[in-house]
Amino acid sequence: KWEEEAVGSYHAECVSSNLHTRILLEENLIKKKLAILQQESKEIHADWAIIHQRLVELNLSGKDEQEKTSKLETQEHQVSETARELGLDTAEEESILQNELPRQEAPAEHHPQHPPSSSDESSSDES
Repeated sequence: KWEEEAVGSYHAECVSSNLHTRILLEENLIKKKLAILQQESKEIHADWAIIHQRLVELNLSGKDEQEKTSKLETQEHQVSETARELGLDTAEEESILQNELPRQEAPAEHHPQHPPSSSDESSSDES
């Protein structure tokens, strides 16, 4: 009977030792996985901080662009209101400009091309 108890006790110690070894191995694996996950978490937080900063910059840039657009729209509205108040729409303004430009150029072109006067013709006939 004593031998049975000794064998049983030895067997129990082996099982206990095996379990203890397996538990230590599992604990080490879990610690390694935890370290990897903690490192990944730090990297993700760093990436998030960069993304957040970029979004803030883009948001500010977008607000600047909106302000510029709004100012330009306001100026455009003021110009069109002024033109309307003067009673000139865009088509009339363009028509006036097109009609004035050729008139200004035409006299300059016609000056050197005067037809010969009758006195010039008679002098050529006399010779």
